Amino acid sequence: MNESLKFKNIVEVIHRDANGNIKSRQKKCNLVTNAGVDWLKGLMANGGSGQALYIALTATAITPAAADTSLSGEITSNGLARAAGTYTPGSTGVFTVANTFTATAAQTVASAGLLTAVSAGTLFAEVALSSSASLASGDTLQIAWTVTLTGS
Repeated sequence: MNESLKFKNIVEVIHRDANGNIKSRQKKCNLVTNAGVDWLKGLMANGGSGQALYIALTATAITPAAADTSLSGEITSNGLARAAGTYTPGSTGVFTVANTFTATAAQTVASAGLLTAVSAGTLFAEVALSSSASLASGDTLQIAWTVTLTGS
């Protein structure tokens, strides 16, 4: 019998140059916000609204906090505006939301968020990258959010 639910999120970020060569790769645990926990509770209890499928980026080096409700300094240009990720189910309790962004101009990315809508919406989770990605035009940034729910 499962008496508790554990929740783990890992974000993988891969920065490639215009030729597809990997410039950097990082994998980090991220913070689920209070609003994200409430959204999940509402989804489980009464169907809630929206799906956490939208990935946003920012040049701001944030300090993730449970009380955050938006991604500070969200990028809205240069090919890096918030976008719907692709949902891929995994084994029991596991799914991934991923998107590859292509920079159309030079841009620095320092943090990312997973949200429930293409604009506004609930900030489900956020992560500060270990090191900022300095993208040149044509570079890509792949963000893959893997969510794991386990009972214990």
